[in-house]
Amino acid sequence: MIKWIGQHIWDFVSRFRNDVYLENIADGTVDSDKFLGLDSDNKIVKEAVSMGAASTVTVTDNSDNAQYPIVFHNDSNSLLDDTDYFQYNPAKSTIYVDSGETECSVIALKNFHNGTTAPKIQFYGQRANDTSTVSQDGDDVGSLTFYGKNDAGGGSGTVEQVAFAKILAEIQDASDSDEAGKLSLLVACSDGNNVSNTPYQQALIATGHGTNNTVDVGVGYGATSTTTVAGSLNVTSGADINNPADGGTSALIVDNDDVDQIALDIDAANTTADIIDIDAQALTTGSVINIDSNSLVDGGKLINADWDLVGAVDDGFQYGIRLNIDKSGNVASGENNYIYGSYIGFDDNGTNVGNSYFYGSTVNITDANDSGTNRRYGYQAYISGGDANKSYGYYSNVINGGYDFYARSSASQFDYATWQTGANGATTLTTEDNGGAAAHFEIAADGDITLDSAAQIKLEPASGSNILLDGTIAIDAGVVTGATSITSTTFIGNRTFTITSDTHFECQGDVLYFGGGSTTQGDLCYLKENGEWGQADADGAATGDDADRDAMGMLAIALGADPDVDGMFIKGVITLAYDMGDVGNPLYVKTTAGQITSSPSTASGDFIRVVGYCLDDTNGQIYFNPDNTWVEIA
Repeated sequence: MIKWIGQHIWDFVSRFRNDVYLENIADGTVDSDKFLGLDSDNKIVKEAVSMGAASTVTVTDNSDNAQYPIVFHNDSNSLLDDTDYFQYNPAKSTIYVDSGETECSVIALKNFHNGTTAPKIQFYGQRANDTSTVSQDGDDVGSLTFYGKNDAGGGSGTVEQVAFAKILAEIQDASDSDEAGKLSLLVACSDGNNVSNTPYQQALIATGHGTNNTVDVGVGYGATSTTTVAGSLNVTSGADINNPADGGTSALIVDNDDVDQIALDIDAANTTADIIDIDAQALTTGSVINIDSNSLVDGGKLINADWDLVGAVDDGFQYGIRLNIDKSGNVASGENNYIYGSYIGFDDNGTNVGNSYFYGSTVNITDANDSGTNRRYGYQAYISGGDANKSYGYYSNVINGGYDFYARSSASQFDYATWQTGANGATTLTTEDNGGAAAHFEIAADGDITLDSAAQIKLEPASGSNILLDGTIAIDAGVVTGATSITSTTFIGNRTFTITSDTHFECQGDVLYFGGGSTTQGDLCYLKENGEWGQADADGAATGDDADRDAMGMLAIALGADPDVDGMFIKGVITLAYDMGDVGNPLYVKTTAGQITSSPSTASGDFIRVVGYCLDDTNGQIYFNPDNTWVEIA
């Protein structure tokens, strides 16, 4: 028994030689400020600890490439962790925050300072953690990358993590006192088949300059990309729009959907420089400015310019529109080249029942007063150096019957003058006085007036009106024919006649439109007492009041059937329908009624009277001038 007890004691002592065991410990309350521990002699001691003191935690440096939970402390003096959602990788210096909740992972920074300071996130991109190693141009100093999964495999478990966007800060220039940075907002894009070799492309890149204190900003990527600005865009300096050769779209598109606002408004303070400068040196068949409009209504204007000319410059020239065309290209033989300084085309495809007006060009000039010398020109043309026969100050091609020129009186819109050129070049100048017949036409020439006609020059006054020629009339190597009457107080000069042709009854000379009766063209006639014309006869066959008048009365050659309409030829050159013998023969009244002969009668009681002379041997041309004397044969 004694031996057993000793052995038991030995075993118990041996058990506690290195370790301390407490058995059959009853439940109870632990004093919150008393803890057991070992002192420096490895003796178990009790130590009183003040309230709130935490247990000692040993932290060991670790660089494993593994994700460890991040431990955090709560208000109950406990250490907690979220093993699956809040982790840290020492090798990558990476913190992972995962969330499966509707409210996604959030990092919230709050600053309760009563001032303007705000929470900060700072990135330090350094080549080494010291004060001697410097950064280089192009070094990254901070970035934010945004990942998501694509739809590879159709959701069968082969999806891929893809970086879809990135914010990157870089050193553009690390030079001391000339530092400049670069900030890029990059997004992933592809060509429709594969992701680009450079997974990120420019969405917005801001590049600073270390020497000129400027920041360049690039927006968008790809020639067909679109940049949309919602609201106003304020550019305080110049804007350079560079559309590459393969751009495939317009360099600048202004799409304005606000119907009562200006789409493009330029507020310029220019005084000497151009406000809009277009360099179109490479243009061949396109238009420098092209305007397509189909909705203009009352008051609408395709182009509207409001020019307030408040100052006058001595010897100055101001131009509303100035077009200066310099042509250096040659036109080869057989080629045609057409250049229009201004061209207006109007095609009316409507059905016009009412009044439709179109004005190709309208100039409205109004002066407040006529002080000084105010010269105003509605149209002005200067042409020089070309082919004079093919140079036109004004060219008009109007529908046949239309007016090539229309001049309206400022006193009445119904008083006007027109110029009409129709078929065969026939031209008519017309004046119109709506209230009477005062629309006179006057040519006030400071020199000669020449009417050079390839045919007749006709002066045709209204019936009962005269042709009034006020002054001396000189007819130089010409002939006046067909005049009903010429009244003059003095006639100076020569009347020139040429021999007529072989056309019967062609004449040059004096024609009397007077008398009655019925006559036969070409007959030699005498004037009866009753005012009618009868056939002349050398026999003196007339009786009664007209006895012997048919030989010794007033003689004339009938030009038709009606004396006062067709006329009676009383003197000049005429072609008759029968031969008069030899040239120079005197001509006499014939004993055959109404005829002329070169052989006078010899019978007693007949009359011999010279009426003219023969001018041609065979064709009947004569000079007709009846002698005022006669001889009666005894």
